Amino acid sequence: MNKNIIRYVSITIVILLVGYFIAKRAGVFEPKVNENAAAAAPKSLMVNAIKAEPKLLLDRLSATGSLLAEESVELMVEIPGRIVQIGFEEGQTVQKGALLLKIDDQELQAQLRKANNQLKLSRTQEARMTNLMKIQAVSQEELDRSVTERMSLQADSALLRAQINKTEIRAPFSGTIGLRKVSPGQFVTANSLIASLVKTTPLKLEFSVPEKFLSRVKIGQEVHFKTTDGVERTAKIFALQPEIDRSTRSAMVRANYANAKGELVPGFFADVEVILGEKPNALSVPTVAIIPELGKVKLLLAKNGVVAPVEVKTGIRTADEVEILEGLQPGDTVITSGILQLRPGAPVELKMKN
Repeated sequence: MNKNIIRYVSITIVILLVGYFIAKRAGVFEPKVNENAAAAAPKSLMVNAIKAEPKLLLDRLSATGSLLAEESVELMVEIPGRIVQIGFEEGQTVQKGALLLKIDDQELQAQLRKANNQLKLSRTQEARMTNLMKIQAVSQEELDRSVTERMSLQADSALLRAQINKTEIRAPFSGTIGLRKVSPGQFVTANSLIASLVKTTPLKLEFSVPEKFLSRVKIGQEVHFKTTDGVERTAKIFALQPEIDRSTRSAMVRANYANAKGELVPGFFADVEVILGEKPNALSVPTVAIIPELGKVKLLLAKNGVVAPVEVKTGIRTADEVEILEGLQPGDTVITSGILQLRPGAPVELKMKN
């Protein structure tokens, strides 16, 4: 009897121990978690952030402009005639005063010789009349008529010389000749286009400045610009338009670029940047971090792992940064991403971008 009882108790204990270990493995004895409470617990959002640090901030003005020739002219014929000489090659560099084109002037030269002969005779006649006037052999009226005739012939001679000068087209300045529009032997009329003459050293950079920035742009100030090759170059302002364009509310500004190597030509488009000022120890944040709200400006800071909004006062703006004048301290952590998903007090995980 006692042996049976002991065996029964032993089997029972073994069964209970096995059941206990199975239940423990299944987590029967683990405390139950409130599923609703777990779902309600806020999750941290991964966001980008920067540390606010004082640094040099440049107040830049961006504009678009064009390169212009230092001098540019379309060479045209002033009087009609037949071309007897062309003194240039297309694309050639010519010096000021060089003969570029000659029109036949034989008829004008003959008329000038005739006028000079008549003038010579008139002067002789005037001298004779002057001597006769001294002995009262002629009247004052006759002498005056002789003087008038001499002056008229002088004017005719001067007019013919001027017309002969117009048969020669000379370079008004040193530069590069463009494509030729006429041929030797061609008969041309007045105002016929011969070619263009362009001076490309130096070049002018022309761009417009809005009226609110015009007072901060000065003659002698340097500007930076880039053309299609992406190379940054420097020009110097030499002239400002003295009035504002009413339609654009801006004024034109011109700067000189030496173009010593001749790598640029007139007509190039240019991205222009003018440095209006600089602040060596400015606190600035990326533009994407700014939150405009009912006439105010806010930033989202990260403090102790949670979001803390702060109202700030802004200063100068650049293409991708905004200066913060008040409300931000050096060392503050500014959130720069996920702005629309965050609420005050929300937990965040930071990915620093400094």
